[in-house]
Amino acid sequence: LFQQTISKVQYIHKQNEKLKLELNLKRSSICVLVGNSGVGKTTILDLFSGLFNPKNSSWKFKFMNGKFYQSSGEEGAYIMRNLFSYATQDVFLIEGSLKENLLLKSESNNSNKSIIDNEIRNFLIKLDLKNILYRDYSLRKNINLTLDFFSGGEKKRLALIRAFLKDKSIEIYDEPTSYLDEEGGKKVINLLKERSKEKIIIISSHDEKLIDIADQVININDYKDLINSLRKT
Repeated sequence: LFQQTISKVQYIHKQNEKLKLELNLKRSSICVLVGNSGVGKTTILDLFSGLFNPKNSSWKFKFMNGKFYQSSGEEGAYIMRNLFSYATQDVFLIEGSLKENLLLKSESNNSNKSIIDNEIRNFLIKLDLKNILYRDYSLRKNINLTLDFFSGGEKKRLALIRAFLKDKSIEIYDEPTSYLDEEGGKKVINLLKERSKEKIIIISSHDEKLIDIADQVININDYKDLINSLRKT
């Protein structure tokens, strides 16, 4: 199941007959969630990903081979967590090498090391981060988090590369162009457009340029009552 390519996903969260949410997403498209700051765009992403309140959630997947799979609750959330990558707003780094930070696992567990190294370097170049490789630690030297400083924009782009490297059918991005200047944001948007050709992509954003490339735009202001109800649980 986890190795199959998904062509469509339908997500439903139902608190009651009045408070419900339905998302219908498909491959080769970008869905952008918009709304006022603090309205709950991240909450919707967390619901969809199965990370928050899965008991009232259900997912229906259609695969490229035409088969369907449907699940709900904790079981559905477990399946969903194995099908997506998620670049959150809050980016964390670990004591380890740059490569371990991007893969979130130790070097010894990685196969095809040279292929992965080339893939990482390629993404670093595309996102104007190749200078990180020359800060005395390259891919494999441990980062000392008390000494090595990363800007908010650098951390944001490293988090995007983490998601890219997982190469899942569904990719979730929470404010992917925040902390970036116009040129940096443009590079991220171009990469997301490129990736969307073979992915299901859902994004929360205030960025008008990102909203402009969306195939589907959902205004989360319309779901304030549902989100307020969830916040009380």
